[in-house]
Amino acid sequence: MEEYHKYVEKVKATGDIVDFLNSLLTAKDSFQDPIVTGPNDKPVRFELFSKKSVLLIISHLKISMDDIETLRIIYEDPQRLRKSPKEDDQEDGNNPIQTEKETLYELVWIPIVDGRLKDWEALPNLKSLMPWAYRVDPQRMNTWAPKYIKEEWHFKRETMVVVLDSHGRVENTDAMPMLRIWGTNAFPYTGNEFTHPWMGIWSWVQLVLRELVVQHGTSDAAKDEYILFWGPPAVEVAAADAGGGVPSIREIPIEDMRRFRTLLRSCLICRLQAVQILKIESNPLRDRMVYEMSEAYKACQRGGVAILTKGPDLQVQHVGLLSDIEMATEQVAEFWWTALAEGFEKKYKDAQGQSMCLHAYVPHYTDLEDLYCPVCGRFMRYDLCLMCCHSDSD
Repeated sequence: MEEYHKYVEKVKATGDIVDFLNSLLTAKDSFQDPIVTGPNDKPVRFELFSKKSVLLIISHLKISMDDIETLRIIYEDPQRLRKSPKEDDQEDGNNPIQTEKETLYELVWIPIVDGRLKDWEALPNLKSLMPWAYRVDPQRMNTWAPKYIKEEWHFKRETMVVVLDSHGRVENTDAMPMLRIWGTNAFPYTGNEFTHPWMGIWSWVQLVLRELVVQHGTSDAAKDEYILFWGPPAVEVAAADAGGGVPSIREIPIEDMRRFRTLLRSCLICRLQAVQILKIESNPLRDRMVYEMSEAYKACQRGGVAILTKGPDLQVQHVGLLSDIEMATEQVAEFWWTALAEGFEKKYKDAQGQSMCLHAYVPHYTDLEDLYCPVCGRFMRYDLCLMCCHSDSD
């Protein structure tokens, strides 16, 4: 423990990005031996990253292909490069200053390898996963680095991206949720300036289910048309064509529930952060989008989710369990979707004014500020389930 404490103090005492990366990753006996391999498969020293920002990609070897694709897009973003004047070049009136491209940030991948033999056997395949990223050799990096990453940055299983500035200071302990949702629109990925994309967003469904939205052309839906997203697609939901001026309903199954849960979790984290930064609500749990996504998050934990939207901008009318649909069809023979929407609106209003403490599901995320019960104001514990500390809460 004493040795680890000295290691932590050394990492935190660094003054620039080169010192930070060396202190964090380089073992005592390999300061002269590079442990990073570049995209051209040649060893490089950390001095290459001097005066640059660095996005540290931290993951297990089983990183998802969706996350790899997201990170590839960030790597290819034109914003990553900017033009700067060449040194010792002056404008003389006839000859303009020559410019060259300067890289603002680099992507460095730190694979965290568990002690299992099959994980170590998979190391030779590292290059093929993200060939455009700089790769740290997990066999030769400082043995304290994984412990530091897990304890200081709270890495568990999901891929995370730690954003470092040119001084080696952590600007964002995990930018991955915003990268999944906003992609390059989240540039420069620090989190503090990340507020503008939420302006003009009417529905989080447009973000979480964007592939389905494009695939099924929901932007062409009529203003009074209902669209039901539901999953997993284990049961059939009977759609109906309404008559007599009553709006119809279209159903779209969510085939990839794993990706849906990942994007939902990321979007909920981003919205909670935005509510706190923009001060949209004094308590984030009273925000309408947070409430809707929390209900979807809860339904995912309980087996199946149903999301009822309306119109081309997919305004959310209902979020709940798949069993809610079965109950609605049993109670209302015709146009059960309108009854479902009315019931959810009443449920939301009741949740905001209920006398007992609000019961909400939100993901655990280190950078979120403390959350408090909107009713009694007491601090709330959160991980998968967020509930008030009262014994009489749900």
